[in-house]
Amino acid sequence: MEVGAITDTGLRKAINEDSYEAWFTTIEGTERGFFAVADGVGGEDKGEVASKESLAIIFQNIYPLLSKTTKPAEDELKELIEDSVKEANNQIISMWEESGLGKMATTLTMGVMMGEFFTIANVGDSRTYIYRNNKLHRLTKDHSLIEHLVEKGKLTEEDIEVPRSERAKMHENIVTRAIGDKRSVEVDLYTTYLLKGDQILLCCDGLTDLVTREKIIEIIDSSPSAKECCINLVKAANDEGGKDNITVVMVRPENLPSKEEILKRDTVMKI
Repeated sequence: MEVGAITDTGLRKAINEDSYEAWFTTIEGTERGFFAVADGVGGEDKGEVASKESLAIIFQNIYPLLSKTTKPAEDELKELIEDSVKEANNQIISMWEESGLGKMATTLTMGVMMGEFFTIANVGDSRTYIYRNNKLHRLTKDHSLIEHLVEKGKLTEEDIEVPRSERAKMHENIVTRAIGDKRSVEVDLYTTYLLKGDQILLCCDGLTDLVTREKIIEIIDSSPSAKECCINLVKAANDEGGKDNITVVMVRPENLPSKEEILKRDTVMKI
């Protein structure tokens, strides 16, 4: 497996409030990994603390299961991920309440890879994508006012594509769900198959608010390595003004089955 990861302050912010995690290994021929991007919510004090501490808490909880020789059941893994995110939420709230640092919160997008099984968790507007057959598929849903307005028909998909319409720009950066923001946090969870040739991209809105889908695809296609892909994506965001922190994790697995091999199985999830 080839993995690249990079975080950059951008051109307009004094502090980088983003954090990422990229851990991977191979156990008995099965590629495994934990990949995450957290974006300290803008306008909150110590967002960089919230993002870093949340990832540390979640990874610490999940690592023992990831590193076992036996694979965990899908339900067991999902339950552990959800519990870990909720624990991070509780600890971040306790941290800012008890320390006097001021309120802090963070978005989270993360994926746990167990061979061809990929389980995703999402809170906020950072995103996880799969790049497959020259198309970029978004696996996560933004928890943001702008996404809510699209669902209600107040904005169109064209309004929110980069470059955004003036109507959409009025609602940018308003997150409706974050770790550390409220006493309870709702976590979106998904599991899907990874297929031979798939690439995984996790990123914050510092990339997707500035760089078009077409440009992201062009960079993925033209970058010879995962590391160079991350460097080129960050450069593209900065070339468009770098108005926010930019964090990207790029994963290029190696030992994955083809779609035909998956479909031959007795039990098949949605691909």
